[in-house]
Amino acid sequence: MSAIWDLFRHPDSTAAAVHVRARRTIAGDKTGEEAIPQLRRESKALSAAWNLFRHPDSTAAAVHVRARRTIAGDKTGEEAIPQLRRESKALSAAWNLFGHPDSTAAAVHVRARRTIAGDKMGEEAIPQLRRESKALSAAWNLFGHPDSTAAAVHVRARRTIAGDKMGEEAIPQLRRESKALSAAWNLFGHPDSTAAAVHVRARRTIAGDKMGEEAIPQLRRESKALSAAWDLFGHPDSTAAAVHVRARRTIAGDKMGEEAIPQLRRESKALSAAWDLFGHPDSTAAAVHVRARRTIAGDKMGEEAIPQLRRESKALSAAWDLFGHPDSTAAAVHVRVRRTIAGDKMGEEAIPQLRRESKALSAAWDLFGHPDSTAAAVHVRVRRTIAGDKMGEEAIPQLRRESKALSAAWDLFGHPDSTAAAVHVRVRRTIAGDKMGEEAIPQLRRESKALSAAWDLFGHPDSTAAAVHVRVRRTIAGDKMGEEAIPQLRRESKALSAAWDLFGHPDSTAAAVHVRVRRTIAGDKMGEEAIPQLRRESKALSAAWDLFGHPDSTAAAVHVRVRRTIAGDKMGEEAIPQLRRESKALSAAWDLFGHPDSTAAAVHVRVRRTIAGDKMGEEAIPQLRRESKALSAAWDLFGHPDSTAAAVHVRVRRTIAGDKMGEEAILQLRRESKALSAAWDLFGHPDSTAAAVHVRVRRTIAGDRWGWGDLGASRE
Repeated sequence: MSAIWDLFRHPDSTAAAVHVRARRTIAGDKTGEEAIPQLRRESKALSAAWNLFRHPDSTAAAVHVRARRTIAGDKTGEEAIPQLRRESKALSAAWNLFGHPDSTAAAVHVRARRTIAGDKMGEEAIPQLRRESKALSAAWNLFGHPDSTAAAVHVRARRTIAGDKMGEEAIPQLRRESKALSAAWNLFGHPDSTAAAVHVRARRTIAGDKMGEEAIPQLRRESKALSAAWDLFGHPDSTAAAVHVRARRTIAGDKMGEEAIPQLRRESKALSAAWDLFGHPDSTAAAVHVRARRTIAGDKMGEEAIPQLRRESKALSAAWDLFGHPDSTAAAVHVRVRRTIAGDKMGEEAIPQLRRESKALSAAWDLFGHPDSTAAAVHVRVRRTIAGDKMGEEAIPQLRRESKALSAAWDLFGHPDSTAAAVHVRVRRTIAGDKMGEEAIPQLRRESKALSAAWDLFGHPDSTAAAVHVRVRRTIAGDKMGEEAIPQLRRESKALSAAWDLFGHPDSTAAAVHVRVRRTIAGDKMGEEAIPQLRRESKALSAAWDLFGHPDSTAAAVHVRVRRTIAGDKMGEEAIPQLRRESKALSAAWDLFGHPDSTAAAVHVRVRRTIAGDKMGEEAIPQLRRESKALSAAWDLFGHPDSTAAAVHVRVRRTIAGDKMGEEAILQLRRESKALSAAWDLFGHPDSTAAAVHVRVRRTIAGDRWGWGDLGASRE
């Protein structure tokens, strides 16, 4: 086991890991102990490369794990082993969920079993699945290259309609269409026919609705158009039926579905060109109607809007795919606005204003594409959670004045020019009625030049002083901290302005730490009181503590995490002195995803998360400090660990507070610490995961007595 078992890196043996997953949802099932010998025998095949996302050799056992997940008590697991073993050669080539598969016949069986425990479909389908295995074996990876998804379609259809006869009855129909499906129906690849797929989606939320069976003939008639390319993320030919599916999702019982069919069929030619949600659309008049219907069932807006939408269809028809190339999103904006403000007159009244701006919008307003003017878009987002707030209408003039700056590039993930308004939007989200929004405008405008350079949430920032303010306001509406912090935040803005993008390059995150602390402990005095302490440590923090970057000192960060779920617990304040004493070790590199020096304190944090009031935390400190040298090398959850004996203890404690297993395991874990110390980071390089396996197994089977004896024997 010792070479490399990281879930996402290079594994040597996952025999034990497989055992862990199998144990997760089947507490009380005897499979664990009994499977060990069988798993050990297969370890050689598994040892080559079973990483879920890399290169597998044999996933026969892995398939067994997934099958067991939601069918506790179902006998399929043991009975399937012989069948799975026979197919292991095909599976062993490449069945990684995101890699290159050879045969997914067994995998299909797993998915089918997920939500239909007790359904006989699984066993009965095996012969049928085996017959189709050659087609499946070519490439059915969910995100790769499929050959036949007839069986896969059946799986999805079964997901939410357990007990529905559609599954078995559909098999013949699906088999007849398998040739078309077999070409390329991978959800993210190249489809040939999605007639059956459409049926699946339609069934998802309307179980018991007759639409499914009755729609089959209609869907079959349209299958030729659909068969060209309707993959949800690929190239569609006709989405008339697809539109019908989406419309049905949240309005089961609404007559719109059936009645809309004629109207949808009439527009099918326009739709058939390219309406894939993420591809190239021709006309989204009907699509807009679908989205509008989602949260306003019973609202007359839908039917009445059709004429208006049809009139605008030419503009829409060019390219309104949500993630593609738009021509006019006037109607799209209308849809989003309607989502959470049903009954608000803003929608209809805004149409004239939106139409006037349509030229600017028409250039490129795709949420993730190329925008020209997002003044209206900003208006939409602002309206989302503040229905009835007058801010929306009143902000229009101010937003229009800023539209030139916004028009350059304000795509949420693209190239911004000015995000002053965007910041305003986020601030308004959870503090409706709070005056902070309007009052902040002048301050935000003054900082707009700094912001305008590059404040895209995931891009290049210049100043995030305002952004920090936004996050602080999110969950502490009514708390005065926001306004009072502005001066302090402004003073630090120079440090922040360099590069504090959540995922970029930070200079000082003292304020950021403050934000996180405030998130779940509104009203707790810790926030204000911590400011002086945080400011004193700001130099250490300022080097590189970005959540995903390079930290210098995370003593304060540790404090934040501790506070998250134990507000009112005195542990936080009392731990400060202890944390400060260890800060030097922590300061080297403990970023959650970077390079740690000592995580003794971090371990303490995790232990505290779900066992507030449990005495284990304080008592463990001495033991954890003694092991700190081993931990100090590199235990970052995603970096390079030296010893995770203590870490294992933490995870074990998570869901079994009060269980004596923790203390008893320490001795056993310490004995194995040498093997663990090499590299057990969950995402790094492990040496031995015997103990890790023990942890995962314990997660959902607290009170189950399994695990003490066999782990030692399973070590390598």
